[in-house]
Amino acid sequence: GPFYQNLVTYLKSEVSPELMGKDVGEALRKAKCWDSSTREINGKDIVPCGAKARTLFNDTLELRDHNGTPIPIDKSKTAWKSDVARYNNPQDYPNRPNTKWLYEMFPGVVRKDEGVKNEAFAAWMRPAALGRVTNHYGWIHQKLNKGDKLSFQIRSTFNATSEASKLFVITERNIFGGRHTELGYFIMAMGGISLVLCLIVNLLERFPKRRA
Repeated sequence: GPFYQNLVTYLKSEVSPELMGKDVGEALRKAKCWDSSTREINGKDIVPCGAKARTLFNDTLELRDHNGTPIPIDKSKTAWKSDVARYNNPQDYPNRPNTKWLYEMFPGVVRKDEGVKNEAFAAWMRPAALGRVTNHYGWIHQKLNKGDKLSFQIRSTFNATSEASKLFVITERNIFGGRHTELGYFIMAMGGISLVLCLIVNLLERFPKRRA
């Protein structure tokens, strides 16, 4: 079924010491990653285990201009530095026998030399506060002009159920962050409510109730 990043069972489905590169026992892995499908696959141990690590968003996107020339997407600086620094690969990475690593689970997203230090993984492991998950995919440094035609080539491999949806959004970024339509609507609504309350208070001050 669908997963929800802000559910407690989803949030707790990880082994923190394992994500930090420490050796952990199988008993702890079973206690934290209780669903066997998040611990093993085809007889091999999944490292790191857990629902969050097992459901890494692995759709890929390629952009091309009107001439068919690829537009580079910079995938650096998409996660918090503190999140990337928190995770480490174990000392025997990637030579531990009978083990399925991230780069094998998600080829095209995680490189072998990165492992858990991959920024897309670090960003994904920080859960969303609400049901709608929004993460940075990358940055386009090439200048785009109004009216430019772009083509999208999406490799859809992430398993979104019928109750869920997924999409790529291209937006501008400034010192205040990316464009967020819902935030704009919220601010306008709060501004309108504040204006109405201000008018009501002003009228009450101008026309106070007469005492009998």
